[in-house]
Amino acid sequence: MWVYAFIGSVAGIAMLLIIITSIYCASSRKTKTNADILPTETFEAYENPIWKKTEVEHRESLESLANIAQSLKVYNFIELQYATDYFSPGSLIKGSVHRGKMNGDLAAIKKMKGDVSKEISSLGKINHFNLIRVLGVCFNEGHWYLVYEYASNGPLSDWIFSDNVNQKFLSWTQRMQIVVDVARGLNYIHSYNSPPYVYKDVKSSNILIDSDFRGKISNFSPRYPGRVPQIRACKFT
Repeated sequence: MWVYAFIGSVAGIAMLLIIITSIYCASSRKTKTNADILPTETFEAYENPIWKKTEVEHRESLESLANIAQSLKVYNFIELQYATDYFSPGSLIKGSVHRGKMNGDLAAIKKMKGDVSKEISSLGKINHFNLIRVLGVCFNEGHWYLVYEYASNGPLSDWIFSDNVNQKFLSWTQRMQIVVDVARGLNYIHSYNSPPYVYKDVKSSNILIDSDFRGKISNFSPRYPGRVPQIRACKFT
């Protein structure tokens, strides 16, 4: 009997060893499989600085538009396309300025260079008869567009040079009126605008004449804050 008991014990121990060995092997294979699918190198997720910069610029532009909308009309780009016949050569005035019809009235539409959101915000607060008014603004695909008041008689330079081919001439009365208009516009820019700015580009091509032959200063960009030293502004009445 003891022989059978001994054999049974040995068989039980052998079976237990087989089970333990099987469990160990299975566990080893599973660990190895998991190790095989783990990456051998670590990777760190990061933001592309170009994308981040573009996103920031886009967000800042939208925020600028929200502020600008308080003082200027914000146009859709499709409105500018319709107004200028999709910026056709026939609507081109000069450089990046096109003639367009906005709500039935003529306007000058200019494509700006760079980010001019801060300048636009200042321009929207300026309102003087002798300064070309900014009527609206548009932002499209990273570019700013300004919609200006249209001066139908063009720049003063077309009228005062003797070699002009269009035979445009101004009477002395008209010339004196334009001189006074320009002086009033400069006086406002330098003394009454808040903050005051120095206009550094006074020339005949930047003086536009409206349908009543009144002078208006154009290309006014408030980039030079501060007063001119030792110069007293005159007030015209």
